[in-house]
Amino acid sequence: MIIQPRAGYKRHGVIGGAAGSLIATVNILMKPGLGTLSSLTWLGRGIHASVRNVLEKYKKEGRRLSPKLFDVISSLSTASNEEKQNENGREVSSTAKIAANNQQRKNIH
Repeated sequence: MIIQPRAGYKRHGVIGGAAGSLIATVNILMKPGLGTLSSLTWLGRGIHASVRNVLEKYKKEGRRLSPKLFDVISSLSTASNEEKQNENGREVSSTAKIAANNQQRKNIH
């Protein structure tokens, strides 16, 4: 709030000082949010790189990932957040249905 208006005033006078104040105000409002988004972006890139490295390692070793993992992921990605009705007429969320299916799979194996 001090440096930008002062620099603008030194270069362009009163109009530069006003422009510097405007720039400083925008920076104060925008930078915290952008910094947070930047942190989340780098976190996502790190997770992506880690998963990719694990998959490449498995591929080089000739190992395969369990197909069950992809069943759960595809179920989660296609499930909607809308409530579904079960055979008793009660509403059950799609997340609860996925959890019940996973529990049944564990009991079978």
